Amino acid sequence: MKKLTVVVLGVFASFALTIVSARILFHFASNDAALRFAVRYVSSPLIALVVGAVIGLAIRDKAGVIAALSLGPWTLWIVLTTNWSAATLSQMAVTIVSALVYVALGISAATIVAGRKASSVSRQTAM
Repeated sequence: MKKLTVVVLGVFASFALTIVSARILFHFASNDAALRFAVRYVSSPLIALVVGAVIGLAIRDKAGVIAALSLGPWTLWIVLTTNWSAATLSQMAVTIVSALVYVALGISAATIVAGRKASSVSRQTAM
């Protein structure tokens, strides 16, 4: 039950952080190219890292799998909504690869944070 709760919270967090970052970026972006750059190379990787880290803090067991499940709907949403209707094949490929990199970042963050959490807990119990 805890894993399902963490997955749902991860999905909610990814979309909530997307909304917050969009509000911030729309306020500060000077043009469309700057906005696309900020979303693809700054905002989205940070969202994946934050969600992965929070999942790693929340759960130790299978944190990478939980992170992948949590970031899955967000990643699918990115792939289906980003330039999909008028995109060329190369633009679609860049979007898909970018989305897969975001998931990999989230999985890595969850695994690293959960591993650090587990090692600090084991050190405290060994003392």
